[in-house]
Amino acid sequence: MPTKIAHISTVHKRTDTRIFVKELGSLAAALDAEVIFLVQDGLPDEVIGGVKIRSAGPKLSWQRYRFAIGIWRMLARVLREGATIVHFHDPELIPVGIILKALGKKVIYDVHEDVPKQLFHRGIKSLWLRYILSWAYLLFERIGMAVFDACFVVVPEMQARFRHGNTLLLANFPSLAEFPPPSPQPPPREPARFVYVGGLSLVRGLCEMIDAVGLVKDQSASLHLHGNFPNAGIEAAMGQRAGWTRVRFHGWGERGDVVGALSSATAGLVVLHPTPQYLIAYPVKLFEYMAAGLPVIASDFPLWREIVTGANCGLLVDPMDPAAIAKAMDWMIENPAEAAEMGRQGRRAVESRYNWETESVKLIDLYRRLIGHG
Repeated sequence: MPTKIAHISTVHKRTDTRIFVKELGSLAAALDAEVIFLVQDGLPDEVIGGVKIRSAGPKLSWQRYRFAIGIWRMLARVLREGATIVHFHDPELIPVGIILKALGKKVIYDVHEDVPKQLFHRGIKSLWLRYILSWAYLLFERIGMAVFDACFVVVPEMQARFRHGNTLLLANFPSLAEFPPPSPQPPPREPARFVYVGGLSLVRGLCEMIDAVGLVKDQSASLHLHGNFPNAGIEAAMGQRAGWTRVRFHGWGERGDVVGALSSATAGLVVLHPTPQYLIAYPVKLFEYMAAGLPVIASDFPLWREIVTGANCGLLVDPMDPAAIAKAMDWMIENPAEAAEMGRQGRRAVESRYNWETESVKLIDLYRRLIGHG
């Protein structure tokens, strides 16, 4: 009988790019195993690309309900499935992981975010409460790490924090299969089209991007936003900013549509604010722009500087200064040959280093070791 592998999440969508497309897709293609993705969305079961997707119940929006009901419902479903390796993706599932390990399962924790930093900087007014929540999570996390078979993290700093022999860096780099090589003869990029892909929140530089495009000298230049606003209030407020007349809002599209939009852009923007979480992050959109052959305009953070300067693939700016962002956008318009070469350099860097095909080897090797150990 083949090994049964279950990835579980009470938060993520069944089409999540990191979990379903990259991790589960790689495992289903490489291993002689039954691969299952358990989610909580209330949708019908289906099989896509050799991965069995099953719902453990309807979606629970409130975090308190997910913890009080959702995680235990997920535990019951995992036990019913009889998986021998369980790979979970949400911090609220740490108790489930500990129980599954006690029951003899092999357990992997996939840490997508630096939760202690999030808890400490999440707008909780009481400083003491922030300290308590952050340290309580750290303690709980360390208990789990003492027993889990392996842990994946997405950035180097998190790997250093865990200091666990089975902690591996599994960066969320783009798949080369999703981003075919750009045409050596790119289509004319006039008028200039700047693109941003991702959540449209203030901390991700939304105001600064809109204000910046309003300052660009070329009046025909436009900013294309591919994502969703967190609420109607922010969307309405953005519509009142002077630069909004040059914005084209597309909402969330299919992955193929987004890749197509990148192919016709002048440059990609990733001007996140200098929060503790973003300062240490590998922004997926940065590497996706590079994979699409786009030059980038990125926040001047030390970690990002190593990537952008090392690959010579774009310009670094103060993300809090719309004028500085606009100046970089003007440079991209006024220096098309140099900008195109930056795009080619970024693509080469992704092909040689920053791609999922290289990262997936770590994932597959770990699973082969766990399966081989019976």
